[in-house]
Amino acid sequence: MSKLDILNRIKILFTDGPDVFDSHCEKASGDSAFDETGKLTYRYARVLHTDYHITGLYSEILTNILRGTKPYEHSNELSVLFKAGLIDANSTLTQPGYYKAISAMNLDSQIEHLKIPLDQFEPIKHKQGLDREIYAKAIYSDQYDFVTYDEGELFEFIKNCFIYSSRRYFVDYGFNPALLETIDHCPYAFLQSVCRGILMNERPILAKMMGGNKHLLEKENFQKNVEIVKKSISQAIRDTSVDLLLSESDRVPSMSRVRRHKSSGGSINAAFQILGEKAIRKFTANLIECPIPDKRGWSDLTILHKGQYIPIEVKLQDKLSYSQIERFFWLQDSLPEHAKNQRIAKVPTY
Repeated sequence: MSKLDILNRIKILFTDGPDVFDSHCEKASGDSAFDETGKLTYRYARVLHTDYHITGLYSEILTNILRGTKPYEHSNELSVLFKAGLIDANSTLTQPGYYKAISAMNLDSQIEHLKIPLDQFEPIKHKQGLDREIYAKAIYSDQYDFVTYDEGELFEFIKNCFIYSSRRYFVDYGFNPALLETIDHCPYAFLQSVCRGILMNERPILAKMMGGNKHLLEKENFQKNVEIVKKSISQAIRDTSVDLLLSESDRVPSMSRVRRHKSSGGSINAAFQILGEKAIRKFTANLIECPIPDKRGWSDLTILHKGQYIPIEVKLQDKLSYSQIERFFWLQDSLPEHAKNQRIAKVPTY
């Protein structure tokens, strides 16, 4: 089922209610859209959180709860929000509900609520989407050691280099060689199967990457393989030298704009030199253990300066997205020493 199909079904939940929604899903797919707790199953919940824009009364209810006003008069709507997993039985926001409520607010309210520092630039003539980032990068480049676009691309790329370096440890730690052979012939398939199929527990992705050998999965202890993969990657993060990492970067397929800009080596070198090896390895280890669920959440610019990592989200008047808010909180949980540096660069237009 495509993401568009899921989005169209979720729309039924908010327009016609849970019963009509669940009946539609059962007729279309043969199974309920709700789990045993009465909440949306994972595939629906994930698309709801990241791609479905809640508007109108539902948005108002979420933001009112966030601000401390509990709308008890909206019992039907509260039931929908509960089944969507955005509030609990006490009409208190769950974590996804908290993120979704913030994403429904305007930018100034989001910044104030999240306590994110704001850099206010002078107005510019805005012609196209990338102008604001080019403008911001030019300003920051005069002040800091190293500025690049999309730190997610940089750190995801470094992570992939470490993952690719870890493949030699898999069998040593007990991974089934036959299983490994089905995915090890292609760097892209290997990275996809490890990142999404194993670490993110998306078995259909893994089965697709394994092609005609998916029957091997039926005999595997999946959780054990997850632990083996994590242990192997941790070993690679400890052992892999910068020189080897850079050589691996030439073998990892073009999965990011860092590669397309032909600056992966320079960006990786800058990251290691400015942040230091210890910080890079810690960052990567956290990214493996607690991956950012949505890669779109990575901020627009990355500043590396005197050992500090500074993510910058460049905005005109548009809001922070759900995935961007997720990334802010991921950074606070995973790398609190760098979380204090994250900020919004607001670039007004004439």
